[in-house]
Amino acid sequence: MRNEDFDISVTVTTGDADRQRVVSDTVHAAEILLRRWPDDMRGQKYRAALMACMDVMEGRKQVASARRAFVNAARQAHILVRIGALDRPHHRKCRRQRFGADWRDSYSILDGSRLSGEIADLADSRQRQ
Repeated sequence: MRNEDFDISVTVTTGDADRQRVVSDTVHAAEILLRRWPDDMRGQKYRAALMACMDVMEGRKQVASARRAFVNAARQAHILVRIGALDRPHHRKCRRQRFGADWRDSYSILDGSRLSGEIADLADSRQRQ
């Protein structure tokens, strides 16, 4: 499982308190899509974004396609705040401190494989419908 960084981060709002989240890689995008996306906004662009993230994590597509699909889904769901984040270096520093020196390996291996399974399960259930 690969976790690829977005060239430009994407900021979205999630949850009841309209918390803003800076999404800067495919694993975080997949996590937002699976766990924090508005239930009533899980349409075609949402599914396309999930599949694009999975394709990038499995090495079948370039990261730009996942980012583009995520932005399109966020626009449709009316949760897109901005493309690009002024606080990206701070965001990276905080995540690095939280996960330790080798945060990228543990983050992508632990969360990426679990998220990939959830994406695959969702895709299978959608195809059966």
